[in-house]
Amino acid sequence: SDVTQEGLSAIHSHNPRGLCLWVDELSAWFKNFTRYNTGSEEQFWLSAFNGSTTISDRKNCQNSIFIKRPFISVVGTIQKRLLTELANGERAANGFIDRILFAMTKSNGKPRWNEDEVRDDLDREWERILNRLLSVECVVNEEKEPIPTVMRFTADAKRRLYEWQHENAALCDNEMNDNVASFFCKLEIYVLRFCLILRIVRWAVSDGEPSPSVIDDKDVAGAIELAEYFRGNALSVLTCISEEKLNELHRTVYEHLTEEFSTADGIRIAERFGMKDHTFKMFLTRNLNTLFRRVRQGWYKKLSCYSANKVTTDEQD
Repeated sequence: SDVTQEGLSAIHSHNPRGLCLWVDELSAWFKNFTRYNTGSEEQFWLSAFNGSTTISDRKNCQNSIFIKRPFISVVGTIQKRLLTELANGERAANGFIDRILFAMTKSNGKPRWNEDEVRDDLDREWERILNRLLSVECVVNEEKEPIPTVMRFTADAKRRLYEWQHENAALCDNEMNDNVASFFCKLEIYVLRFCLILRIVRWAVSDGEPSPSVIDDKDVAGAIELAEYFRGNALSVLTCISEEKLNELHRTVYEHLTEEFSTADGIRIAERFGMKDHTFKMFLTRNLNTLFRRVRQGWYKKLSCYSANKVTTDEQD
């Protein structure tokens, strides 16, 4: 839960199948990147996301740790007001934030205590599933490096996956907000990983099914559904960040805009506070899909942290 890059690499070298880093507060995780040296650990995490080979120099040791295929998942929580810090500095430009999947609750209410308990049979079933996942053999080579198992798509699954990718590529091509487009591009990596996860999980919960060898249409459908869920959450996060970064004039204009407005109405409101029409149009364009959504030609809707949903090609047009 709290470890340096060098320490993490050392642990990984003894656990070639991968690790999970649990961080109660994500802000503490990325703030500690420069805790023990003047350099940054961000590049290490950027490389680890791609599964790129990493080399780590151990402290007070002449030997280096070489990990050919790193796999490290990071799980944690962060408060909404700290999201801006997550996108500060180079993290806003190097794609760091695009490598994080956000799960956001839409309820602001505090949970109430109750007498409900998890059934014993659910505990036992969860244990059975985990044991089956852990029972999968990890084949290694002479250097003790894991040998990947290649899983291919059925024809229908591949066709459905390609259709989704073409739609996502169109969204990327038409997106004017660089931060939004960057995350949309990362979704094509995520959807493939979701396919693998769902295929393995479906096998783990089944009884007597042989080891999976192909990814089918049901796996792809679930992966696409997950990708779209995280697309909506990413837009909500970017909305929160964009709202927090507004200067005084932009915030004033934004707060006085009605929930839905025309370009002409927006210009009139902006002029009341001394913002020129071309400045307002630039403000509107640069924050499409984060602070604003185009409802139709010349008509827009303000977005909040919890209202940035899936973007469609029609809205881009």
